[in-house]
Parts: sequence; structure tokens; C-alpha cells
Amino acid sequence: MKATEKRPIIESNYFYHLKIGERGVIIDANKKFKRQISLDQNTLFQESIQNMLHANDYILFQKRTEIALVENEESFTMELRIKGIAEGEFKRTRWEFQLFNSPNTQIKMIGFGHDIISNKDKKKAIKKKKSNSILEQQSEFLKKLTFNQSHLMRAKLANIIGILEVIQPQNNPEEIPELISILKEEAQKLDNALQESIHSSSSLNQQNLENVD
Repeated sequence: MKATEKRPIIESNYFYHLKIGERGVIIDANKKFKRQISLDQNTLFQESIQNMLHANDYILFQKRTEIALVENEESFTMELRIKGIAEGEFKRTRWEFQLFNSPNTQIKMIGFGHDIISNKDKKKAIKKKKSNSILEQQSEFLKKLTFNQSHLMRAKLANIIGILEVIQPQNNPEEIPELISILKEEAQKLDNALQESIHSSSSLNQQNLENVD
């Protein structure tokens, strides 16, 4: 599909769409509904809406439809649990149904529905977002740690090794104090870099524990 083309709402990935005939027989359904109940096109059609709903919800659906017909309502809304892919699994959804009383059409009802996100699902989404954030922080920390180890720390260690190689008491005894001073300074820089890495690692681990709690 080209970027400029608009997908019909009945084929949206966000909405369910049903066309229902006499006695609750399904005449048509969009792809999202078919995927949800895991039935192919040939199996789905001529199935009753009863087989797609939780038993208790089907009873409520029948009663609400009867009320709408008696009171000549054009539409009504309600929550329904529709079957999932796994055995015994149901998904909470909200629907709006439009009724047709014309004898000239097989379609007696059209329904549009969407998923209801529960508090449990919201908490899962928040937890997943936090987990992704933690992974990003860990990845960034590892990048910095790798840089420190491969560049900063190695450079400081190379300076120390170079100074040690230069120190020759028998050749230049007067330079020894100055070289030792430089050696101590480089060793302190190396120690600071190591301490910074350890502190960053500890802070990240503590933050991860707080996020898990």
C-alpha cells in the first residue's frame, strides 16, 4: 500500500468489524476479528456470534439486542469478551452495534469494536517501558566503560609503564624524584578513572533495583 493511500477503517488494525445476519449468523468480518478468534474465512462465515463470545456475555448481548429492537433504537454500545487464540482465553472489548430492520438486506446488525486495555495490561506496558529504559542505560554505560578501558585507562597505564622504563637511577639520579612525582600523578589519574567506573556501575545497579521494586 502506498503512503498516500488510506486504509479503510474496516481493515484497521485497531478496530473489529462485524456484519451479522438473522439469528446472529456472521456474514462478514475484518482481518483483525479473524485473527483474534483464529478462524479462516471459510470457517468463520455462517458461524453464530454465540460461538465467538463468552457465554455470559452472549446472554447479555441477546437481551440488549431485544431491548434495542423493542424500543426501536438505531444503535447501542456494550462491553463483550470475545474468544482468543488460546483455548479458554477471552479478550475484553467495547462495541457499538447499528441495527437494520429493513427486509431488503441480509445484514441485521453491523458492529465496530476495539480492545479494552485493563489496568493489569497498563502496568505491564509501563513495566516493559521501564525495562527498555534500563537496557538503554546499561547499553550506554557499557559503551562508556569500554571506551574508558580501551582508551583512557590504557593511555594512563601506558604513561606509567613509560615512566618506569625511563627511570634509571645509575644514569640520571637527579631526575628520579621528578619522575616518581609524575608516576604518582599518573597512578592517581588511573585510580580516579577506575573509581568513576565502579561508582557508575554501582549507581546503575542501585537504580535498576529501585525500578524493579
